[in-house]
Amino acid sequence: MQILLQDQNGQKLGVYDVGQALKDSLARFIFSQDASPTRALCAGQGHCRRCQMRFVNVVLPVTQKEEELLSQEDLRRGIRLGCEHLGEELVGFKQDIVIELASDTKKARVSCKLLQGSVQLAFDLGTTNICWQVVGTELYGTYLNPQGCVGSDVMLRVSTALESKYWAEWLAEVVRKSLKRLVQDVGCDVEEICLVGNTIMTELFLQHNVQGLARSPYHLDFLGQSYVQLPHLPPIYIPPLLSPYVGSDLAAGLAYVKTKHFEPPWLLVDLGTNAEFGLYGVLDKLYVTSVPLGPALEGMDMQCGAKAGPNTLNSFALTPQGVSACDLDTAQGISATGYLSLVAHLVRLGVVQEDGMWAKSAKLPIARKILGRLVAQGKRQILPLSCNLWLDSLDLEALLKVRAAFATALELLLKRAKMPSQSLKHILLAGALGQHVAGLDLETLGFLPLGSHSRLTALGNAALAGSCLLLQESGLREELAKWLQVAQVLDLSTHPDFERTYVAKMHF
Repeated sequence: MQILLQDQNGQKLGVYDVGQALKDSLARFIFSQDASPTRALCAGQGHCRRCQMRFVNVVLPVTQKEEELLSQEDLRRGIRLGCEHLGEELVGFKQDIVIELASDTKKARVSCKLLQGSVQLAFDLGTTNICWQVVGTELYGTYLNPQGCVGSDVMLRVSTALESKYWAEWLAEVVRKSLKRLVQDVGCDVEEICLVGNTIMTELFLQHNVQGLARSPYHLDFLGQSYVQLPHLPPIYIPPLLSPYVGSDLAAGLAYVKTKHFEPPWLLVDLGTNAEFGLYGVLDKLYVTSVPLGPALEGMDMQCGAKAGPNTLNSFALTPQGVSACDLDTAQGISATGYLSLVAHLVRLGVVQEDGMWAKSAKLPIARKILGRLVAQGKRQILPLSCNLWLDSLDLEALLKVRAAFATALELLLKRAKMPSQSLKHILLAGALGQHVAGLDLETLGFLPLGSHSRLTALGNAALAGSCLLLQESGLREELAKWLQVAQVLDLSTHPDFERTYVAKMHF
């Protein structure tokens, strides 16, 4: 019998056997929260009272030691000593057990979830981030793809894999090792894994020859919709790979959307290092395509870019002083949604022109005030935001390229389907960015047509949700495969209008 320990944000802290292992791990967690790590614990003997915790939703008996060391008011509020209770008695509770931990300086809220038997694991292998979830539970997490140390660009990883057999093996093994550790940490018997990702990430993981993905004309030998067996791992199911540039992550996302019964026509867009599009129209017609965006929309490769988190800026607001954000002076970075929010404000004010250049002058006083803060940085100009953060003209150029690629793919896909953008009843944004970005910002910057933000729906990680469904409902796999067999795939790499349209879209 295992217990899952989660923090107040739902992130996994660990999975432990009921008993002493759980007591020890909780003691280490409480200890790590304290500002004075040199202070000694009593090793679970109950003398130091450092493992005080409040059991929020269950009532536990009071032990003799707790009667001696805790006040009656604390006992009434549900406060107990963890070392006295984190054992077999927790097995009798059916619901998750919510616990508040308190140290000298911080508080944390965790929950214990009983896990037993065998489980299934969904694994979303992204270029920048890897996301996972134990099917049917709230046990999930995210970590950086360890392949990122050889480059954030997928084509750089392809060229690295083609350099030598050593690098091809390394790129595969570094992700496989992380998956093996994850399977061990889950604490239960993982009987099956569903792995989704773009085509290149999947092929590198399987250590297939990626020569066909290195240059045009691209071709793909492995089409997914099958199981693979790797050493020391459970059977891994990989959904269909639609083409050399449309992967199983979009397939899983489409499976998820299909179960939600959105009225067609609808557009699914999975935003990440690549933008993958699924356009579903009337008469059950499906059109798909993909375009590389680079890591800018994941907060990477920007001058002050960072993953979204407690120390990053995720949105900006217009104030009398200009464009600002909460906790600006203490922030350590700007996330992708933060950059989109910031630049959208500057475009609306006329501080940033449609061509992505800083304006020479502005009509609004607040815009003139912002322009007056520009500082020369070599041949470029930057806008200081705080002592730690700034907006560089290189960041504007990066976003402009991303916008042009995205808008080009969308326009050509709609043209292929002979469908005006106004006819779309739903625009479904998947991925972490799609979950948090403001639709109006996407309109302002030209990612989406004007007036479309009212039709936006944020889906979160649709690829991960879809992979969970594909594990739970085996019949859905066959249904998805049949649906995708008639999908029309738009190859933008050979499209005669791509370059012309891309250049025309190089503006906000």
